[in-house]
This record gives sequence, C-alpha cells and structure tokens, in this order.
Amino acid sequence: MINQEISKRIEEIKNNKTDGASKLSLNALSILKLVAEKSRLSTPEDFLHELVSVGKQLAEVRPSMAPIRNRVALVIYELLQESRRDLDSLKSFTIHKVDEIVERSKEASSKISENATKLVENRRVITHSYSSTVIEILRKAKGVNVIVSESRPLYEGRRVARELSEFGIPVTLITDASVGYFVSKADIALVGADTILADGSLVNKMGTYLLALSSRKSNIPFYAACELDKFSSYSPREIELEEKEASEVLSEKLPNVTIRNIYFDTTPAELVTKIITEKGIMEPYEVVNYAREMEERLKQIYSCFTS
Repeated sequence: MINQEISKRIEEIKNNKTDGASKLSLNALSILKLVAEKSRLSTPEDFLHELVSVGKQLAEVRPSMAPIRNRVALVIYELLQESRRDLDSLKSFTIHKVDEIVERSKEASSKISENATKLVENRRVITHSYSSTVIEILRKAKGVNVIVSESRPLYEGRRVARELSEFGIPVTLITDASVGYFVSKADIALVGADTILADGSLVNKMGTYLLALSSRKSNIPFYAACELDKFSSYSPREIELEEKEASEVLSEKLPNVTIRNIYFDTTPAELVTKIITEKGIMEPYEVVNYAREMEERLKQIYSCFTS
C-alpha cells in the first residue's frame, strides 16, 4: 500500500503543470517524509535502500527543476552520513531534515520578498508564468501595477491575474504574443525561475526568453527572483528542457503537422539584469562565481545516487 501511495504521489509531481519548482520540491520532500513515517522495513540497511531508491526517482522526475534534485539529494546525502544509527533514529533524522529544509525555504521566500520590494514598489511590473515567489513579492509591495501574460499552454498567467486581483492589485492580462508591445509600457520585468544554470542563465516557462529579449530592446531591467536551492552546476547544454503533450497546444490531429510543446526555455545570462535571492541581489557574474563554489558540493551530494 505504501509503495502504491509513493508511486501515485511521484506521478502527481511528474504531471503537475501548474505549480512552480519550489512548491514541487517541497512536495518531493514530503514523499521522503512519508517513507520515513510509514516504512515497514525492519533494518536500517533496508530503510536506507528504500529511501535512496525513492530519492533517485524523485531526482529524475522533473529534470528542468533544480530544487527537486538539490533538496532530495541533500536529505539522502546527510542521511547516509548517519548510516550507523538505529532504524528509529534514521527515520527521525529524515523527518527532522525534511522539516528543516521546508522551514528554510519559507524563510528564504520571505527574505527574497524583502530584498525585492524596493525594486518594484510604485512601479509597473510585467511578468510571465506562475511563481509563488513573484506573487509574494508583488503582494507585499506598495503601489504596484502588473502586466501579466497568459503563459500558454494551460494559462498560468490567468491564475496569477486572479490571485493578484484578490489582493487588490491592478492587473492587465495580455496574450503572450502581446509581450513585445506591452513591455515598453512597464518599468521592470520580474519572473521566477525553475533553475539557474552554472553560467548564470535562467531556465523558466517557455516565453521567458522572449520577455527578456523584449525587455532589453525596450531598455527596462529584467529580474529573476529565486532561492539559492534553484542553482545548478549544469550548463545550458546539459539541462533537459521538458516537453509535454501536443494536445495541450491543439486537440485535433492534422496531417503533415508536427506539434511541439516544450515547457521551458533558457534565457542567457547577458539578458538578466540581476537575480534576487535570500542572500541578496546578485549580478550575473556573481551567479557564475557562486555556481563554481557550489559545484563540488553538489557533486558530493549527488554522489548519494551513484554510490
């Protein structure tokens, strides 16, 4: 029964097309916690093997989203360092570590909002796709007016518009094709991120790259807001950009027509003005330096899936 529940929840993460990388990474951690709470295995060795197996599945389920892999790998890695503990202690350690990372994520989100507020207050902001971090920033800022692109397919932008309107924030909802026209009417572009790559480039919902290009042409700053756990040691050539069902673009089948529905694109670092994190506001070159510093640490953590 527990294996069926785990498989079901992993599949839900795989098929989730509305929540961002931060939320899905926390969902992934909750699955590790579920294993620790409900595992019926009787030895520490068997429990560790079970958790590593589930961790591997989670690490591979959404390849475009770095925080899922980073956070799951961190739990597994630190648990393996405690492998001499008895079974109950290992389970308790897993639960404690998951709770610790979840709490740290909440604190990071709050800090990012603080760091970003002065940039967006009393300004007209244009955004693309759904980001819980961006929503929180705009909710806390005073005097903002927001332009939101629909973000096809699935129209995450409509969700953004709905939530912002509930906070009393003036919103203009536009089609994705209108971004080039409306960006010149904004003061700043602000998006979330699913992954920050080692060269400082940004992986986010398809259409982010076009918003960044339009922002550069209109001479408005383009900011991304995200937690440091979204940083990756991968280069743009190494990252896998997920592709989803063609039916989301067009439900009917047409002869001689191939439909592509790639969910994410990569925005080069030179188009990103700054990246807002819980540690402060980073220049692109600082992102590169940070990625180099964390590369060995990430390799060490990821080793838990290959040992």
